[in-house]
Amino acid sequence: YENTPFPDKAEVVNGEIYSAHPSRAWMAMQGMNLFWTPKFGAFLTARNWTMYTQNLVRVEQNGKVVDFPTCYSAEAKYVSGKRLETVHTSKYYGLKMKRATEFKEDGLKVSLKISAPEKGKKMTLIEQLPFHIKNDMTISGADQEKRVSQVRISRSNGGAVLLSFNRPVVVKRGYDSRAAMNDPKLKVGLLEIVLAENFDGAEPCEFTYEIKADDSK
Repeated sequence: YENTPFPDKAEVVNGEIYSAHPSRAWMAMQGMNLFWTPKFGAFLTARNWTMYTQNLVRVEQNGKVVDFPTCYSAEAKYVSGKRLETVHTSKYYGLKMKRATEFKEDGLKVSLKISAPEKGKKMTLIEQLPFHIKNDMTISGADQEKRVSQVRISRSNGGAVLLSFNRPVVVKRGYDSRAAMNDPKLKVGLLEIVLAENFDGAEPCEFTYEIKADDSK
């Protein structure tokens, strides 16, 4: 798992990622693990199956993964008990990936800052949000090309989660994932927030988003 986004015995099957291991004890979780509300239930549900089921920033060039943060580089600290700050270093390009998570009364605020040691080849930076797929779930705003400021995920019971961004970005669906020894109905989907399409390290890439309940009245 240190050298590839697809660990041993994980592969794409019928358009989904299937992992023959139910979990990977040494694949440390890097971002948020769970976001739950009373009416919606579990939305964000990270798993240590593969890189694609974690809340982290991945790096691509020409549509292929070329870099990702290493779990063993992690540094973390709490600030005032309501803010968690972490820093990871990417494996190949040495990118510094700073993540600050603020715990608010109605949700979470996440601030990202990605910087490079020097200017280099252009890359695409993608923030991953793995989520628990539910049969009655509707995702509004995740478009392959259109830039949006919000994405709303709702259920038939009126429960909803709202993602709000500090600047318009493209949000799209990524791989769905399953793993051995789990309920066959359990699938983890992936929302991909495109932070930058031409990041070359000349300037840091900064981005902030909030996640909160947005239930129908």
